[in-house]
Amino acid sequence: MGWSLDHTPLSNLDATNSLHTQIVVSKTKYPRGSTIRLKFLIRNQGSEPFYLFRGLSACSSQIGSLFLLVRDEQGNVVNSEGCSVEVDMYKLDVVEELTNPESGVEIKPGEIFAQNTELQLPRKKGTYRIEGKFVPAAFLKAQTSALAERKIRVPLRVVSAETITVRAQ
Repeated sequence: MGWSLDHTPLSNLDATNSLHTQIVVSKTKYPRGSTIRLKFLIRNQGSEPFYLFRGLSACSSQIGSLFLLVRDEQGNVVNSEGCSVEVDMYKLDVVEELTNPESGVEIKPGEIFAQNTELQLPRKKGTYRIEGKFVPAAFLKAQTSALAERKIRVPLRVVSAETITVRAQ
């Protein structure tokens, strides 16, 4: 276990156990090759607030991401599209960015943070599983210490959503 500069255990900073993630789609049957609009939900089921960067998306980034994977009936990964957003974490004042409502969001107990996203279904008819993961920000050691000093809780570990199944017909 690490410690912050004021000797606060960094485990007190980690809000991962308070997170519940979920993928929601409006229906389970779609035309082949269609675009699925879905919501990635992050719920605070804990007793204390935590913070996320508002810019979370399906693109991988140092500020975290909402990772989506589509598998066919044989378990093969069938979505090959991907993107990334580069953020220079060395220049980022994470305390300021997370607590600023324009760039960060405080999730209070019982609240849900939702991000809308899209993904393309394969053109082949079949049943597909959509797996989702919340990937946390890649904080530097000095940043985790600064967050711990201010008692700003953030998730520090990957959290998987329950897999959902859709049909392409």
